[in-house]
Amino acid sequence: MKGLVFKTAFQKEKEARDRAIYDDFIKMSAIKGASRTAVVAHLMEKYNVHSTTGIYAPVRRVKKELEEKQTKK
Repeated sequence: MKGLVFKTAFQKEKEARDRAIYDDFIKMSAIKGASRTAVVAHLMEKYNVHSTTGIYAPVRRVKKELEEKQTKK
């Protein structure tokens, strides 16, 4: 059973939400002249998050996961 990971429905939902936040953050930040403050404010409203950490933490978490997957290849 090597490589098999068991996750709860909540964990799967949180990972999907984190990935959506990350994708939106990267896409919106890439727009020329985009303000990170405005991007974060928009994402906070979109995902009903009440602090900037609620955006930056998932972005860092997903970025780290993606980097780890790259180094394993």
